[in-house]
Amino acid sequence: MSYYKLQAVFCIVLCSAYFLVTGISFNVQNKVQIQQQEQLFSSIVKEKKLLLSGIKAPSEEVFANYPKKLTVINIVTNPFIQNLDKILSKKHWKDTLKNISIPFDNQSCLIIGKNGKQQFKTGHSMNDVFDKNWEKSTFIALKNKNTMFHRIEAIYPYKMTIKNFKNYFQKFQVTHQKNNQFVYRYYTKIGKYQVFYFLRLNNIHAPDLHEAILKFFSNNDPSIIPSVKDQIVWNTDLPSPNTLTGLTGLSYLAIKDTFLEYLQSLKYFNLLFLISFFLLYYFGGYRIIALNFQFKFLFLYLLFIYILSLTFVQSFEVLKVKKQEILKRELSSQWNNELKKLEKEFLLFKMQLAKELLDDFDKNQLFKSKYWSQDIFGLHSKRGYSKLSHKKMDHNNYTVLTRYMPYLAGKQPEFEVKTKKIKDIVKYLNINQQSHKIVISDMFTSNNNHHSIEDGGRIFSKLSQRVFKSITIMKESVELLFATKGKNESFEAIIVKTSLDTMQSTFFKQINPSDFTQKLVIKSQRNVEDFYKLAEDNDISTQEFEGYKNRFINVKGSLFEFRRDNQKYFGKHIKSNIFQYYDLLFITPKSNVYTVIDQMQQKLHYFLWFFYLSVLLISYILTRIILKPIASLKEGLLQINNNNLNIKLDVQTKDERGQILHRFNSMVTELQRKEKMLPFISNAVFKLLTTGSGKIETKYTGKAVVLFSDIKSFTSISETRDPQEVVDMLNDYFSIWQEKIERNGGIVDRFIGDAISVVYFEKSSPHFVQQAIQTSVEVMEALEKFNEKRKAAGEFIIENGVGLCYGEVYFSMVGDQNKMEFLIQGTPVALSEYLEGQSRYSNHSHIILDPYIKDQVNYQYDFAPFEVEDKDLGTFYELVL
Repeated sequence: MSYYKLQAVFCIVLCSAYFLVTGISFNVQNKVQIQQQEQLFSSIVKEKKLLLSGIKAPSEEVFANYPKKLTVINIVTNPFIQNLDKILSKKHWKDTLKNISIPFDNQSCLIIGKNGKQQFKTGHSMNDVFDKNWEKSTFIALKNKNTMFHRIEAIYPYKMTIKNFKNYFQKFQVTHQKNNQFVYRYYTKIGKYQVFYFLRLNNIHAPDLHEAILKFFSNNDPSIIPSVKDQIVWNTDLPSPNTLTGLTGLSYLAIKDTFLEYLQSLKYFNLLFLISFFLLYYFGGYRIIALNFQFKFLFLYLLFIYILSLTFVQSFEVLKVKKQEILKRELSSQWNNELKKLEKEFLLFKMQLAKELLDDFDKNQLFKSKYWSQDIFGLHSKRGYSKLSHKKMDHNNYTVLTRYMPYLAGKQPEFEVKTKKIKDIVKYLNINQQSHKIVISDMFTSNNNHHSIEDGGRIFSKLSQRVFKSITIMKESVELLFATKGKNESFEAIIVKTSLDTMQSTFFKQINPSDFTQKLVIKSQRNVEDFYKLAEDNDISTQEFEGYKNRFINVKGSLFEFRRDNQKYFGKHIKSNIFQYYDLLFITPKSNVYTVIDQMQQKLHYFLWFFYLSVLLISYILTRIILKPIASLKEGLLQINNNNLNIKLDVQTKDERGQILHRFNSMVTELQRKEKMLPFISNAVFKLLTTGSGKIETKYTGKAVVLFSDIKSFTSISETRDPQEVVDMLNDYFSIWQEKIERNGGIVDRFIGDAISVVYFEKSSPHFVQQAIQTSVEVMEALEKFNEKRKAAGEFIIENGVGLCYGEVYFSMVGDQNKMEFLIQGTPVALSEYLEGQSRYSNHSHIILDPYIKDQVNYQYDFAPFEVEDKDLGTFYELVL
């Protein structure tokens, strides 16, 4: 394959690997996104179903103002009422109101007035429900409070006091009008404008409520539109329907990243890939990786970094979801703790308030504290003297103080009037009781506790005085404080009365919002003006508070999510046993809660970049460390290739890298020794002397078969034949031996005139015995042909004998660097030579061998017993051919 084709294939494989790994990561990311979107939509559908449940069909409505209808109306109209504040702040607010959709516009009426005059009106007329000219008289009443009690009744079928009217300020109120018409009224004041919003409950039915609920969700979240069924639509823009008739579901327009968008989001990884790709291509692409281990190592590191980075990112996404749940639980727990802290502070405030009020009593500076200007009332009594904290006091407070003081004073042991008659105590303390209509047993008891009056002395005994006590009077929670000093004629007593509402309102007013880290909204259930926003940036209005309260009343005590000003929030309604007449709402933007996750994500980016650079640096250092001995080894091999064995590599470590260099040096040493021995020994000897580790030894001891042979009557031949003729014959004769020996793996020990000694080592071959026999047979056969050829040429012929003996031999190299020979010693050497000499008495092949050799090849050849002259040597055998 050509260079350019290889480069193209390399680029394709590299890009394919990148897109494959990225695709796997993209699928995991998609699954996480889909799961999050489905959970979000599931919560929206659940809220919708809760709103729809309990809505009655028109035929099932007994009264037009049943609770579920009012709840739905409160929830779906609240965003519009909240938005009025922004609309009326605009210069051309009338044009804006004309162009927006008003909830239940066909059955509602919106009227805005200013300075006693009507400024704007839209919607269904209310003239058939209220009195004539009701708009004019109502706005005049709102301008002039002196005429309010008369004029405001234009929209009420009964007399309306200013207190009751204030109690329904910024609240919905149901009024029952003529012709059995139920009207839902809402009144508020925004700047200089008075705003009335009316709904005709008789004309609002289930289909209208269904439509309003669908509009509520679609207006609250731009990604939601009404549809035939509840469904999630991915990456598709659906047009809003022209009509909501017949629609009962919601379509959630969810967004998930496409693969291209996901690639664009991986800007750091893309940058890393492009840099790596161009660097590799610049340095040769496929060739640089194929030929350089350093680049292979770097490429694997980069691949490892990329896969590990994507794993980090995907693991972080999963971790982020779990961390979000943990943060939500922590937020809920934090808000619970904040409430407990607030409750504890209130109890401390209650004790501090009692202490400060009683300081006036102890220092004889009665009613000097700033708190007496609040709705806190007191009565100080002693012999012949009683004084109230306020010159003007309503009938209820006055009666409680004047009735309870003589009773509690009479229970004290320090009081000198030892009588249980209340009249005598009243006269003694000079208490002016203006009313006798309320009986004490009625005032201080409730249906749940008929013995409160009997417990009065115990509740305010010496051991438990000087602290506020909660007493139920006329089914209302009243806070009473009682204290005494002196005795007999110096006896003095003070009683303080206030309501729990007043005490808690006083407590909330003295809280500095800047000291409160959590956004907490507190709203009284009884007084619309009793509304507190803790935290400086808290901008929730009472209308908005009521909206959230009504909308999420079913999840009270649990964390809920909502959208406000195009921002997502967490909220939680908490019920307090101490602040029982107040609704408490904690809110905070989701972004504030998830700041930790954003910080984690930013730290992850920093970590990844640090990780990239660290791994690249470490990979470079490791590559250099690993390749340093390889580079030395490469240089050493080049020197050896150039026949330079005078080289030694520097070994600095004892690890694998050092071991490689050490092995190289050992190899060079052996090569040097081999080079010295090479002129003197054969390859077979090298193999014999080479150990398993590759080292060349100069001696060896082992089992072997020694073959000895010489020419019979060679002395007479040498004496009777021409020397040259003898030499030529010997050369041809030894050539036969040399060929057969090399073929069968033998080692020539030496040539001695006409004799030859050969060794077959067990180490060289497991068939060394067969090879020795085979060499002898092949030489005898070749010698027969050799003699026939010489005889045909008129030359003399020769005969020889062979002796074979098995046993342990000692093989060694002797000599110096100029001349070396090897020496073989052992019993088999002498015995094989003796057997060859005895072969002149043989009758068959002239090949004599010992019993061991015969036993090894007994199944291949025939043998005949052979007796030697020395009977003590044992029995030997002759090979029969």
